[in-house]
Amino acid sequence: MTVLCEPDAATAAALGARIGGGVTITHTVVGAASVLIEADRPGTRHGSLLIGPGIAVGPALALTAAIRHARPSVAVVLLRDGWHREGAARAMAAGVREVVDAGDAAAVHNAWRRVEQPRQGAVVAVLAAKPGCGATTVAANLGAALTAEGRRVCVVDLDLRGGDLATVLAVPRIQAADDDGTAPAEPSLPGLDCLAAPGAPGHRVSAEHTADLLGALSMRYDVVVVDLPGTYGPHALTALDAADHRVVLTTPERPALQALAPLLEVLDQLGYPPAARSVVVNRADHRAGFASEELERAVQHPIAAQFPATPDIPASINRGRPLTADRPGHPFSRNVRRFAAHVLAAVEDRAASSQRRRAPP
Repeated sequence: MTVLCEPDAATAAALGARIGGGVTITHTVVGAASVLIEADRPGTRHGSLLIGPGIAVGPALALTAAIRHARPSVAVVLLRDGWHREGAARAMAAGVREVVDAGDAAAVHNAWRRVEQPRQGAVVAVLAAKPGCGATTVAANLGAALTAEGRRVCVVDLDLRGGDLATVLAVPRIQAADDDGTAPAEPSLPGLDCLAAPGAPGHRVSAEHTADLLGALSMRYDVVVVDLPGTYGPHALTALDAADHRVVLTTPERPALQALAPLLEVLDQLGYPPAARSVVVNRADHRAGFASEELERAVQHPIAAQFPATPDIPASINRGRPLTADRPGHPFSRNVRRFAAHVLAAVEDRAASSQRRRAPP
């Protein structure tokens, strides 16, 4: 069942035509809630609610909260007139699945199709044994490599105190006062969007909102790559819980290698299965004095990939373009592309066997 809530009859008729028919139209918030709650009977499909631009933001989010409480399986799409960017993160954190320009007929129809035929994407968390291992660079390049594999990808910066992903991908930081946490997703490359960290201090977002946001993004994208901060607080743990696969970074320097073993032990204690993680050595360099076999012995875990050290990485960061996208034949890019294929195979295997998320304690 699809319900459209829009007080203006002419606007409701036009939006109904864009959706494609089979829509129950109500003109009040109370009417929409009544229709959806009364339809909650055994055998009923999950349903969707589209809230038109005639419903103000406050009542729209209140309706979303009420529907989430009464019928969690209902997907909510917010249709706005020119409001798509401002406050989109706030809406998604409140449980809205998508925010769409009501004047874009194709976008409205496609959003309705996505929520009526949901397909959850994979969440891949990138974390480092020590700060400075290059997690942001790897997350950006992994996102570009996954896009090259034909996937629609969003890279999320969870370093809410000063993440650099916006700089690495050359997207603007949105500093809207009503954003909860991160900014709306910005296009970086075709098929690759970036959800940047806030551009001003004072933003606060709860771990619960982080979970809701990642859940909503995973319904819109094939893969959500999360760049975790160097300290593992509630937001990072929430992302680790939500992840289908965890990419654990180290570098060939001894301090980073020594920090890796305790981190892997913590992941084991939290119940994350070893099969759902990959250890990657970033800035690998034969001059560091470690052969591949010695590295594996040092970390006591198979190494899934090694990304070579190269001066072309700083240059690509300064250009705001991932090296994997600009120079796909570069040795660094080839290694990242191979690793991206490995990650896709791992998450698709786990999805096929229904062994998702965190292992039971």
